[in-house]
Amino acid sequence: MQGIENTDSHRIVYLLSDQIRREILSGILLPDVELSLTDLQKEYGGNVQDIVQALALLSTEGLTIQQASGHFYVANPRESDALGLIEMRANLECTILACSMEKGNIHWHGLLLSAKRNLLDTLALAQTNFEQYAPALEESNRVFHQSLCCACDLEELIQKQAKMYQQGFRFRVVKLQDLSQRLSTMTDNVNLLVEAIINNDLPKAKQLLYRFITFT
Repeated sequence: MQGIENTDSHRIVYLLSDQIRREILSGILLPDVELSLTDLQKEYGGNVQDIVQALALLSTEGLTIQQASGHFYVANPRESDALGLIEMRANLECTILACSMEKGNIHWHGLLLSAKRNLLDTLALAQTNFEQYAPALEESNRVFHQSLCCACDLEELIQKQAKMYQQGFRFRVVKLQDLSQRLSTMTDNVNLLVEAIINNDLPKAKQLLYRFITFT
């Protein structure tokens, strides 16, 4: 019974975090504004503890900040923070990609091509209705980058990449509207990157990956 209760509670927390994430993503919940637990509970349901856990989960993505007082705010990302994190992540993923290309096999190529098709399909949908498909685009982009890294056997680097990708979410949210105007260029970048990987052209693949990360 306890396991079922925990499972149900986790589902509620994740549902709440998804709803609040969408509100932040759409700009309904503004940066630097305190989030009222009571107001959130009235709007989304659940209990106060569920709301707190959902906001704490979003803080791991850099979307919310919890003050020492326990109050939560929507994070206001600074451009200087974004540039530093993106630069570090781009360099890290280029290192991991080199490892993946060295260790990878035909099975890895298959996973990569599957992730690429999914991302391209989502990019096509986002060009028809960006606001509706923005969350799906974020997820398919995450899976694509995960597939670039998954043939590498350096687990510490893989974990660091996943953490840095998650930390960069708040910055990608800020850039989303600008990104909506560049979806066709993203599609071209993805195709060229995967082509370079399949052709085992490491210098070109690293150059394209660096450009793709700093572009998106």
